Amino acid sequence: MDFYALPQALYTYKGIKQILSDGDNCILHKKLDHDIIDAESLIVSHSIVFIVNGKIRINTYDGDEIIAGNGEMLFMPRDSYTISDYLRNGNAVEVYLLFFDHEIAMKFLSSYKSKNLAINTICKLHTSDNIILYLENIHRM
Repeated sequence: MDFYALPQALYTYKGIKQILSDGDNCILHKKLDHDIIDAESLIVSHSIVFIVNGKIRINTYDGDEIIAGNGEMLFMPRDSYTISDYLRNGNAVEVYLLFFDHEIAMKFLSSYKSKNLAINTICKLHTSDNIILYLENIHRM
């Protein structure tokens, strides 16, 4: 099993296209024509994963399993150790990976103080047509 520190390890990974990047802040597009099984990772920056096609199964250090598929989005906190599977569903696995530093995450979450959000848990996020349009347009740039 290979071990990856993300996002740095992804910059040279086959099937990854850098859309925007500045150190650990980046937007990446990942398209794979094969499944990835048991990818061991340490996520060093907060990230959001948007699944265009395929299925992602994530097992956490605490033994939790999170599964997301087409059109779903996950928040993955920094310093998360995960073992992930990226699985095709007939076509290539395709995801957008958005990595951002802690200051950006805290600034965003500060507007939601009353909602008691946790920044240390992998969780599914609400998606919308605007998010899909944003990612499609930024990919075209």
